[in-house]
Amino acid sequence: MLERVIAWSPLDVKAIFEDLSAVLGDQEPRPAEIPGLATRLRGHLERLSTIAVADPRFCPLEEIQKTLRRGVALQESKLPGGHRHALGHTRRIAGVVEDLVGQLIETKQIKGPED
Repeated sequence: MLERVIAWSPLDVKAIFEDLSAVLGDQEPRPAEIPGLATRLRGHLERLSTIAVADPRFCPLEEIQKTLRRGVALQESKLPGGHRHALGHTRRIAGVVEDLVGQLIETKQIKGPED
């Protein structure tokens, strides 16, 4: 437990939005960038999912539960080969992260990048 506390770092919402912009923005990421972006987005998804269910006294809203279920399926699947397939998969992960971060900001479970 102590190791987890020592290794803990605050949630960097700004970094989440930067990665979302890199994947979902107007300019497509280069093929070499996709594996790193996918890894970071999976990490964001894991942390956000943990936050969403962290308080055992409250069940997440149905909308958040649906988003979490979408995320589980993507977390369990590997990054496919081929640029187009890998980009599509990474964009699906980004879509779930984008939805979840928005829902958690809306429910005040996390602060937005401007807060």
